[in-house]
Amino acid sequence: MKVKLDRKPGYVFDITIFDKAFEHNTINTLRDCKIEIYNNTTKEQVLTIEKSPKSTFNFSFAEGNHYTMLVRKQGYLNRRVEVYVNVNGCILCVDGMGVKGPTWYR
Repeated sequence: MKVKLDRKPGYVFDITIFDKAFEHNTINTLRDCKIEIYNNTTKEQVLTIEKSPKSTFNFSFAEGNHYTMLVRKQGYLNRRVEVYVNVNGCILCVDGMGVKGPTWYR
């Protein structure tokens, strides 16, 4: 039996943007951020959200690629996150992002 995959192997991230000063209070999530994701491997922009109405979004990072994610909001410092998925011996590396997992994760 053959199974066809609709997407390439990789990881799907569910991302919540919040003000780190209020990280213990989920009410302080940030909306209206500009979100951009660039695939540095293919040299193309793969996602642009001009003004995110929610504080959450998800994105599928495909295996064998290096991505740069930019998050911008007026009044805040810009955030740049580098994501490497099976690149140069790095199975999954994320630089520049604080991680706050669910309570069962800790």
